[in-house]
Amino acid sequence: MAGKFLVFEWDHASGKTTLAKSLSFSLTERGKKVVTTKEPFNEDIRKFIEEISKEDDKVKGNLAIMYLLSADRYLHLDFIQEQLGLNDFVISDRYVLSSLVYQQMQGIPLSKIEEANSFCLIPYLTFFVDVSYPIRIIRALGEERNKPDTFFRRMYERESELYTRVCDCFSTKYNVFRVDNTKPLNEVIAELECKLEKLL
Repeated sequence: MAGKFLVFEWDHASGKTTLAKSLSFSLTERGKKVVTTKEPFNEDIRKFIEEISKEDDKVKGNLAIMYLLSADRYLHLDFIQEQLGLNDFVISDRYVLSSLVYQQMQGIPLSKIEEANSFCLIPYLTFFVDVSYPIRIIRALGEERNKPDTFFRRMYERESELYTRVCDCFSTKYNVFRVDNTKPLNEVIAELECKLEKLL
């Protein structure tokens, strides 16, 4: 595997997808071979997860979702390893830290989630796209930002709380680099490139 595996993590409306695409474009402009990917990776598994999410038995359904995501990540790993042999960078929108957050939100113990993902490749860098809750609300709701319902607000707050805790606890293992995504896009990309300078 000659290439470097990069991951963007954080919760909804943080701008991680935009950053992943922008960094890919910038690296390509510099003459680097870049492949972007995302999770869930397999379309059939993603649809199956959506169906299970509608079931009434949440406990059984949540465990099934965890193992389906693990199976999806196993398939994704084959793709990542293959592309790392052909490219300078593989950039993924979400990876293991997302499971550590969202499966915990579904009531699954952290130790069980870690076990289900023990086979995963460690990223060269995990970009933790840090954006405050109020900014995420503005991005997600637009004109309705002053009237988020209680469930929506609590979900976003819980996401932020768990992502911060997970990224702090696993910062060394997953090579986490915190990115302030409240700054202009060109400044953020320049910061990411500076972090990657030794590889360029």
